[in-house]
Amino acid sequence: MFEYIRGRVTSREPASVVLETGGIGYRILVPLPTSRELVEGRETTLFLHEHGAEDARILCGFATREDRNLFRTLLRVRGIGPKIALSILSALGRETFLRALAREDLSALTGVRGVGKKTAERILVELRDRLPDLESAPMEPRGDGMPEDAMEGGLKALLALGVDRDGARTALEEARREIGEPAGLGDLVRAALRKI
Repeated sequence: MFEYIRGRVTSREPASVVLETGGIGYRILVPLPTSRELVEGRETTLFLHEHGAEDARILCGFATREDRNLFRTLLRVRGIGPKIALSILSALGRETFLRALAREDLSALTGVRGVGKKTAERILVELRDRLPDLESAPMEPRGDGMPEDAMEGGLKALLALGVDRDGARTALEEARREIGEPAGLGDLVRAALRKI
C-alpha cells in the first residue's frame, strides 16, 4: 500500500493527473480542487489511496491527508465507491461537505452528480455520528479569529506563485501567529511571503 507519491506533473485533466517519478508515469484520479492546484511541469506530492483488485487497481490522490481520510470515510458508506466519493469531494470540497453533514443539508448532497436522495440520506445517517472525528480543522472561524477560507486562499495564492505546499503552509502558519488578529487574505499572503 502506498502512502504518498512525489513527482513531476506531466499532464493534468479535471479528474486525473499523470505524475512521473523514477521514469514511470502514474495516472492518479484526483478531486477537482486538487487538480486545479497542480501545474504541469512542477513537482508535487499527493497522498494516495489504492483501490480495487489485482486486475483493476486505481490510485486516487489528494492534496492533504485530511482529504484522503474523508475520502476513505466516504468509502465506508454502503453504496459509495471511489467515483462517487471523488465526485462529492470535487463538487463540494472538504469544508462544504462537512458543513452540509453538520447541518444535515440533503440538498447539498443531492446536488452532486451520482448522489440521489437515498444515497444522500445514507451518507447523513452513517456519518452523522462521525462528524467530530472528521473535523480535524474547524470549518468556521478558527479559535484565533482567522477564517479558514483565508488560510485556504493564502495556500492557493502561494501555490500559484510557485511556492511548494509544505513551505507555503509553514509560512502561512507563521504569518497567522505574527498577525495575531483577524486579517484579510492580502495581509496574510504578504506576511507569509516575507517568511519565505
